[in-house]
Amino acid sequence: MDKRALIEKLQSAFCQFNKAEGNKYAEVWLSDVDFGELYHSDKYILHVKAEHDISSCSDEIDNVLRYLDYHAHNELQYIWSVYIYDSTDQIHCQYDDLLVFTDDQSCK
Repeated sequence: MDKRALIEKLQSAFCQFNKAEGNKYAEVWLSDVDFGELYHSDKYILHVKAEHDISSCSDEIDNVLRYLDYHAHNELQYIWSVYIYDSTDQIHCQYDDLLVFTDDQSCK
């Protein structure tokens, strides 16, 4: 899948999610999975910065994956892993970056 198309689909999905759930996520970005630099895998780590308190890492990652399964099902196959960051930019949960979403970016 083309990176631009993947980013656009994920951006749309997270914009819809934030509209429905009240801006839970401030930023979402992708980074390539590194398999020893032998080849490009077309797999990405999905990084999500939360703007809310995270009570359970497994529930948080599960919520993101379930939402994407419903709203970006075909694109989910390119996500190798999900990292959730807290509002201080520290990795809170984890199961060249490409910016997908920022809260100051307008969602159409």
